[in-house]
Amino acid sequence: MCKMVKNIGKTFLVLPIAIAPFLSQMCVERIDANITGMFIGAVFGRITDGDMSSLIIVIGKLVYLLLFHLLFGTYVSEHFTNMPSYYFSRISHRCVWFGKQCFYLVCYTLWYALLFLGGSLWGCCMISLEKPDRETWRCFFITYAVCVSLLLLTTLIINLGIVVWKTAIGFSVCWIGIIVLEILAKGTFHNPWISFINPMSYSGVWDMSSGQVMIKIVYLYLLATSVFVYGMVFFKKYDITLREVD
Repeated sequence: MCKMVKNIGKTFLVLPIAIAPFLSQMCVERIDANITGMFIGAVFGRITDGDMSSLIIVIGKLVYLLLFHLLFGTYVSEHFTNMPSYYFSRISHRCVWFGKQCFYLVCYTLWYALLFLGGSLWGCCMISLEKPDRETWRCFFITYAVCVSLLLLTTLIINLGIVVWKTAIGFSVCWIGIIVLEILAKGTFHNPWISFINPMSYSGVWDMSSGQVMIKIVYLYLLATSVFVYGMVFFKKYDITLREVD
């Protein structure tokens, strides 16, 4: 219970990241701007075709993702660092253990994403004369579903990567992949198929129909689920003693 409370407490570190972009504008007069557009820009940034500086801004918006990785990137893998054979000798079913760890990770992810997006939406409301409407809340829940899936997918990959390659390499491999996918998302801005299968591509989501949006979100969660299933198979067959030898 103490560990859970501590982990929940750590998630509040994302609030300054969510609110910081709006602090300077809160000190001046409110502006007449669309909250929905401001919210999308605040969370994901905007990509202008052919403008590399915009890509830097978009990558900068991934700070919330990096923070979660720093907080929970070793949530599962930390059990493999010190005397793993002794720890796992008391666990009869590694698959059940891994499922339990992922359940808690999902809970932290849901809360973390809510804090981040809630703080971002609050900041938009503080500097805009408009009020959230139906489209704003639709955008909020779509963004929430996307953020949760990305957090889960990438954090599970990092945890698995750390078990296999150690901490630095696990983080590096995952983040190289994230940045490459961001670059591909920019380069394939007008390609709907590649944008759809790229988990880091969000530009087309806001122009999709409700059915297409649901398919995109389901696809993202299927990716996360596939990593989870792979993790269960991996840990079931993983030789703990080899970790101690390394």
